[in-house]
Amino acid sequence: MIYIFFLLFILGTCLGSFISCVAYRYKLGISIIYPRSFCDNCSQTLQHWQLIPIIGFILQKGKCHFCKQKIPLSSTIIELAIGVIFIFNAIIIANANLIFTLLLVVWPTLISLEDYYTLSVDSIT
Repeated sequence: MIYIFFLLFILGTCLGSFISCVAYRYKLGISIIYPRSFCDNCSQTLQHWQLIPIIGFILQKGKCHFCKQKIPLSSTIIELAIGVIFIFNAIIIANANLIFTLLLVVWPTLISLEDYYTLSVDSIT
């Protein structure tokens, strides 16, 4: 059972990382597919190990590996929060209904981040 919780946490952190990326790129009008993830300050393309949710932040000690500027903590907090929410969802709802979590947690988080970055919410989202 612990493995299921671990896998749900990993899935949640990955999804949290993705929605943070989508909201940030939406603000800049950049495609979510191309270019690869990059540093907000120096625009250097990030390596694969830097993209691991939560662990990448810890390994870099909260700073960009290239320009040494602070990495915003907000994305890491969102990754952690959604990972924990996925675990709680599995505990509270016995069948681990991920669609319930997606609808009630992930989508509002994406809309909230969009509002935070752009000070508006697109009617399409």
